[in-house]
Amino acid sequence: MPQKFEKQIARFNQCDENTALVYSGYYQVSPEGNITMHHTSVHEGYVLNELLAENFSNTAIALTKTKCLVEVGGFDEAVVAAQDYEVWIRIAQRYKLACVNEPLWKYYL
Repeated sequence: MPQKFEKQIARFNQCDENTALVYSGYYQVSPEGNITMHHTSVHEGYVLNELLAENFSNTAIALTKTKCLVEVGGFDEAVVAAQDYEVWIRIAQRYKLACVNEPLWKYYL
């Protein structure tokens, strides 16, 4: 969506320095072009347990501080699938997450 980064950066500016990642909701769009779902799971703060129960972020909807991503070792190339989920877990073990509670991305089926 046109204001994705602007809104996520604004959300970062509302958070304290221990917030490493801001994610958002997204629209799911059918092959016919119809929006079939609007998904946002709002979990903020130290949310490791919630993230372990539900993978509510992905690389398309997440904005991460480079410094924090580097501190946790970045993406693990040895992980065969769900590399983003695995790194979000490592981030959530040390940092807070925040959410822009609106869809800022379209996922086309």
